[in-house]
Amino acid sequence: MIKRDTISNMPTVERGNMENGASAALVRMSALQNLEVTLQSFGVDLETLAKQLGFEKADFDRGDMMVSVSASVALLEACIEKTGREDFVYCLTRNQGLGALGSMGLLLQTASNVKELLNDLKVFTKSYAPPARWFVQPQDELIAIQFVVNASHLSVRQQRIITEFGPCNLFHTLQIMTDGKFMCESVSFIHSAGDTRQAAEQFFQAPVDFDSDMNAVWIRPAMLQVPIVFSNKDMHALMQEQLNDPTVSAVENSLANQIRIIISSLLPSGTPTVDEVARYFHCDKRTLQRHLRDEHDLSFQDLLSAVRVEKAQHYLRTTNMSATQIAYLVGYSDPSNFSRAFRAQVGSSVREWVATNEPQRRRNSLARRRNVI
Repeated sequence: MIKRDTISNMPTVERGNMENGASAALVRMSALQNLEVTLQSFGVDLETLAKQLGFEKADFDRGDMMVSVSASVALLEACIEKTGREDFVYCLTRNQGLGALGSMGLLLQTASNVKELLNDLKVFTKSYAPPARWFVQPQDELIAIQFVVNASHLSVRQQRIITEFGPCNLFHTLQIMTDGKFMCESVSFIHSAGDTRQAAEQFFQAPVDFDSDMNAVWIRPAMLQVPIVFSNKDMHALMQEQLNDPTVSAVENSLANQIRIIISSLLPSGTPTVDEVARYFHCDKRTLQRHLRDEHDLSFQDLLSAVRVEKAQHYLRTTNMSATQIAYLVGYSDPSNFSRAFRAQVGSSVREWVATNEPQRRRNSLARRRNVI
């Protein structure tokens, strides 16, 4: 592999504001998660490289920022040039966790098995990563998980990068979500073999064919039934509802909101700890707390308290339970602690809030009695 010392021949790219057309398709910056760590392992400084391509280093801390496909692939191409590693996307993917998928990752990892995960992937990729499409289709005795991407506006080399990056990310994601149980029989790419064959076969732990009819990960049908280790039916339904809602904004897809959903889903089983929630992002609690602080200026305890109070308000509106009963229900062992948290969050006491919302509570109570009758 030839290592070039400069990237002066690389074009400056734009972020999320390109003209209409294929090149204007956008993906989330989180797809480049841990780019800095990967570059550092090859002695390359992200800040210097990013500036040459029109990025700011701070952009890479904003996972929900939208960036054009052209920009993201040009950046990956620049990384290959600067490091001299044609297998750079494989190196990058190894360093990534489920945070690279944003809210989509939370949906996928709460699916029941690989089959449900792939179905979600097909449905929601059109909004999460519009240029890409996934298709699952039987082919003789195997199943082809086909990756199709609109990359006609890219150079031949950039097309190679993006068509290898897609299946690479899928395989890595499924390995994490099945605790290493997901395996493939082979992988195929439509482009000709380059300098990545060895790296690809090591990564996929399977033969890789080039000059094929499709970009696909090939599996046996039994792989579809492999369970997802973090399967959670209630949380999965919540995420489907959120991602189906066209009014959901990038803010609502943020890390903070993902954590709120996890807390809300886990509360009925007891007060979730930061360690429990961090496991859903496959990181330790310090990493999760650092990202929360850096991205939202919040702590885990801030979010936990907010979700508890929101749950309490829901129960106060829709049930006849006492404040003490609700305090225990949302995880407070001491009702006085609940009262203080409620006042701090809402700005009034539980009694004052109930008095203000009494008409709605009565209507809800009357409706419940009618339904019983």
